[in-house]
Amino acid sequence: MIKNNKVSQYLLYAMGEIVLVMIGILLALQVNTSNQNATNESKIIAILVQIERELLMDAQNAHSLNQYWGIQDSLYDVVP
Repeated sequence: MIKNNKVSQYLLYAMGEIVLVMIGILLALQVNTSNQNATNESKIIAILVQIERELLMDAQNAHSLNQYWGIQDSLYDVVP
């Protein structure tokens, strides 16, 4: 086997297989990372949309309260 250079061919083949497996693992990790980033981005967008809705509702409530208390304040000026 050693005379026919079979061991060195086998080791070269084994190293090639190891390199291919490592490349496959790195590609899988890259795909997983990009999928996680996309998932995180969609979660962030959903949270920001919810915050925007809540801020709009708060602004409407504040406007309604401002009008209510404005009327109440004007009634105090009318009543002696």
